[in-house]
Amino acid sequence: AVVSTQSAITAGGNPRYQKQVYQVLKDLLPSTNPGTQRVAAQGLRHIQKLIGSPTHALVENVLALLRSLYSDVQYEAAELLKELVEYEEVREVVVCGLIALLTPVLDDVIRPPVSDTPLPQHLQQAAAAKVLGLLCEKSQKLASLAVENGAVQSLIVVLSNVRHPLSQRHAARTLSYLVKQFTEVQGTLRECLGPDLLEEFMSSPEDLHKKLTPAQLDKLISNNTQVFLQNTSSEDELLLDQ
Repeated sequence: AVVSTQSAITAGGNPRYQKQVYQVLKDLLPSTNPGTQRVAAQGLRHIQKLIGSPTHALVENVLALLRSLYSDVQYEAAELLKELVEYEEVREVVVCGLIALLTPVLDDVIRPPVSDTPLPQHLQQAAAAKVLGLLCEKSQKLASLAVENGAVQSLIVVLSNVRHPLSQRHAARTLSYLVKQFTEVQGTLRECLGPDLLEEFMSSPEDLHKKLTPAQLDKLISNNTQVFLQNTSSEDELLLDQ
């Protein structure tokens, strides 16, 4: 695995070698060994710019790493996703893939906790909410894309996940970015939370999950919110490198 990372770094001068190393690293992503997964994702970050446009299949394999129990694997997956989203060909695949990971099976969301050990889908959910927030904070174009593809509804559902407070905190943080950027999102959240709780959310979003009543949790779980942006500009520049 170490050799693979070094190979990715030194592959720059040989196009044929680049493709060979790239294929090996892609093949290693689904490995069950977390060390191999981490190094493969790290290596792909180094070599992707030399290869060009990534495939949809690569994005799906990287998204799957967010379910890892190992924080270093999740970190490398998140960093690679931040690189991949710069490619127009897979930008929507990355954003929509993250949104899809926000909503595991409903029974897993609403079922009371039975142990302190988080489920893999909850780890994936928390990581997806975090990465989505980083993308939305950095680029209004990506934030618009997320809202248009149902991120707000899914993030609101995540707020109700009492089984995994980390998911709730990351979802709240990401929603706070969207509320600041789009008045439509603020209006939607006001309907779900009410004006008083929304005011508390605006001042301290990461503490919101501690203040939700059972009735409010039920409302969040069952929300069917759709947000339509009024002033989305297709000419907005991506700010990923700032």
